[in-house]
Amino acid sequence: MNVTSKIELNEDGFGTFNPEVIAMLLNSIRDFFASVGVESMKPIVIVHDPTGPECCAIPNEEKHLIKLSTGGDFWCQWVYQFAHEYCHHLIDGGLVRQTAGLRWLEESICHVASYVCLDNFARICAQRVDLCGNVKQIVDYLEGMMCESGKILYEPYIHNIQKLNPIVPIPNECYISLHTYIQEKRNKLESEYFVCGYIYISRALFPHFYNNKNLWKILPELKDTRQWGSVEELYEHLEHHVKDDYRQSLNDMIGCLI
Repeated sequence: MNVTSKIELNEDGFGTFNPEVIAMLLNSIRDFFASVGVESMKPIVIVHDPTGPECCAIPNEEKHLIKLSTGGDFWCQWVYQFAHEYCHHLIDGGLVRQTAGLRWLEESICHVASYVCLDNFARICAQRVDLCGNVKQIVDYLEGMMCESGKILYEPYIHNIQKLNPIVPIPNECYISLHTYIQEKRNKLESEYFVCGYIYISRALFPHFYNNKNLWKILPELKDTRQWGSVEELYEHLEHHVKDDYRQSLNDMIGCLI
């Protein structure tokens, strides 16, 4: 199934699904990033693979393979998985399962992409008569992903779904504890695929990307995140490319990391 000229979905293994909705949600993710000028010239082939989700390069071809383990009409999981892997696709660094350098930061940012694209999908569904009945399910799924120790970090007003409430601000103490957390978990973050750590960090990064979507413009500049020895080194690189429309947001995000 050709979703766009650059996104092809191999339907084998995904089960029975609504092709119109799946194409729409995949497009919504591409369109979200394209709206701030973040795009890739490389085509994508999406396949079902129970070992996924994963984004990897196709040998000898200028295209990427995105493996998803979801299927059917589990729309929330389609968005969650594809948004994460599409974020890796846009960064286009070392598409390998290695944890050196700041790979942990790339993984955390890609988790944020999943949260933001779920929020965006809920907004799209809220505007469609045939899909608005699914909004609460999407929001519940997102809240579940962002719930830490019983505290909801994302809390839209269900009673006024046309205007989803922005994220409930995270107290400054969380930023301090984030820095402490990174220091305490640095060995694990840099030596193993530490999913719990990525999720923890992504919750604190979420407000910066949510409140200023221009911050997503840093994705292509992250490059192969294994090359960066520290957040400070990455920041020095990003400073040469930063634009005024997200300069303060970048400074704030880096501040909570270091």
